[in-house]
Amino acid sequence: MALISILVSLLSPTLRKFSRHAHEVNCSVGVRNLINVSHAYAEDSDGYFPDMQQHPKNKKDVVGVAFFAFRYWADLLEQDYGVSRENWYSPSNPNWSFEMFYQYNSGVYMVMGRTYYGAKALRGLFESTILPTFKGSPTFATRAIDLPAQKVLWTDINRKLSGTDLFVNPISGGIKNGANHLYDLNNNWPELSHNGKLDGSVEVVFGEEIKVRFKNINSINHW
Repeated sequence: MALISILVSLLSPTLRKFSRHAHEVNCSVGVRNLINVSHAYAEDSDGYFPDMQQHPKNKKDVVGVAFFAFRYWADLLEQDYGVSRENWYSPSNPNWSFEMFYQYNSGVYMVMGRTYYGAKALRGLFESTILPTFKGSPTFATRAIDLPAQKVLWTDINRKLSGTDLFVNPISGGIKNGANHLYDLNNNWPELSHNGKLDGSVEVVFGEEIKVRFKNINSINHW
């Protein structure tokens, strides 16, 4: 038994590292799937990406947060384009995949574990809240043919909590994360994030770059 305990203690860090890597790979695949689905939708919709933060019938009803979506859009993309529930959330942060987020406000919305920048309804918000050093015309694409300053379409979630740069907030029942790859809870910054680009590629962005963007962008929506 003592020998087994020693072996387990030696193997545990390696197993944790392997599990983390597997989650990161699966997370990257999930982001890439959402990019592909967005382009597939655009091909069927005059080149426009899904406007997930706008109500499909009442165009004035807009959710001004890039990790919220009207439930209508989640259902449409799942039913018509084969998105699975797992694609909306990262395996590195299972805290987001609770039913209360997937069917938020009695199923009116979905709170995603990803952040989406292709919504036409949010273009004005992004233009007004992102500092000039990151701006372009447009800042983010809402159509497949756009040539935006920022090539990101989907990312892992990185968000402020209560107006601060902290990603961790103790709540009843455990830790609620504001980022998908926050492995060290004593560090307020995630170790990495996946940025899904318009061309279908997914890049890994490391913590220091995420920190720079948080410090320089006046918005709760970060990539």
